[in-house]
Parts: sequence; C-alpha cells; structure tokens
Amino acid sequence: MMNRCTVPIAGLAIVLFCVACDDTVPTENSGLFAEVTGDEVSLRIDPVSFASEITFLERGSEVQVIGRTDERVKIGNLNEFWYRIRMPDGIEGWVYGSNLSIGSAGTAASASSTERFQKEFGLSHVGKWWEVRADGSTGYARVYFWPDGVYKYALGRGDMAEGKYEIDFEERVIRLDKGSPAGETLTIKRLGPEYRLYGARNDRPVILRRAFIDPDAPDPGEEEEGNDTGTAPTQSEETAPTGSDVTAPAQSADGE
Repeated sequence: MMNRCTVPIAGLAIVLFCVACDDTVPTENSGLFAEVTGDEVSLRIDPVSFASEITFLERGSEVQVIGRTDERVKIGNLNEFWYRIRMPDGIEGWVYGSNLSIGSAGTAASASSTERFQKEFGLSHVGKWWEVRADGSTGYARVYFWPDGVYKYALGRGDMAEGKYEIDFEERVIRLDKGSPAGETLTIKRLGPEYRLYGARNDRPVILRRAFIDPDAPDPGEEEEGNDTGTAPTQSEETAPTGSDVTAPAQSADGE
C-alpha cells in the first residue's frame, strides 16, 4: 500500500517507502488500511483537535482509511493530514495522521474486518426497522427483514409489499429489489452499540432503527400486542456514540 520515493543523497538514489509522497486522497474504494500507532488515540467527529471524541483507539488497531483533509494541519511541532477512518464495527471518525501507519494493515485487515462485520450484522439485521427522526420520534417508513432474504415494507399503516434483499458485506449496504420508503439501497452504519440503516425518500434522508427482533410479531396496536420477543426502543432517547462518556486522558493522543 505504501508508495516509493527516490531521494538522491550524495549521488546515491535511496528508496524510501512513504505515504506522504503521494497526494492521492483516499476514498472508500481505495482499499487503504492503517494501523494505530499511538496510545488511546482520539477518534473525533470532525477533523479538528477540539471536536467531540467518539471513542479512543488502542495501539495496534487496524482501521480502514476512507478520506483525508485537503490540507495538512499543524498541531504543536507536527504538520499532518487528518484522516477519516472506519473501524471494523462500522464506526467512522477522524484521526490525526501522526497516530497512523498507513498501508501497514494490508488486505488481511480488509478480510478480517468484513468477516467480523458479516458475523455480527448477519444476525442483527433480522427484525422490524422503523424510521427514526432527528428528534427521536418514530416516522412512517417501515422495513422488515427475514433471515431467508425476504423483506416487507410500507409507508404508514398501509398494506405491506414484499421483495427480496441482498446484503453486500464488503460495501456495507442492503440492496432491495422492490425498493422501499427509504430507497433501493440502504447504507449500514454503526451508531454506538446499535446499527442504523440510511436511505432517502424524495431526496430527504431516512434513517431506520431496529425496533423489534421478531419480524413476525404483531405491531403495537394489533390484537396480540405484547407477544414480541424483542424490545421496542425508547424513541425519545438517542443512543450516545461509544466513548462519548469516557474521560479523556491528561494529554490527548492527537497532539493537544
């Protein structure tokens, strides 16, 4: 993953392996991975040292690099890019470049990350997913998944239509052959301990949250209400991202 740079010194051509020599901005499709080199490195919401911390990364953790700031940012004596990374569990955020060894994880990290995600989400996607609005209230979009690749969907209390779905574990999306009130492709992201499905309806973002783990259980208000084996979420509360309540170390690992 690293790039070669040839540096002439006293008539000799010395080959150095580095990432800084290449100005190519990494994307989700770059297949670029990195290893965390600092202790308790801050994963932040935005690429600035005073942005809120999502969680802390341990030394040696392998992460996917999916973005980078346009310019380097000076923090103390360091002058590095901020990199947008994705953890194996799907959580995304920004890490200062001095805390990453980019290109060291390689394709093994990609396979490992995909396998872990497939094992976890391969079971936790089954159930009833309801639209959740920014204020925590429940919206009208509903998408229900069964483990055999069948899904049903509806907008409001109308009759539910049926289709087939397919999960792309590498791209982390669910593709719906008949569409849904949240679109034909749902992006899977992790928010704290839970997953969310992100789509759109009429150019408006739609976020789905799993409300019940049994797709066959009656909806609230139906005759057999209360027989569901799952637990309905409290729609007035949003789950805080992992690490939001963790006390930061005396000196932040990103140079503060």
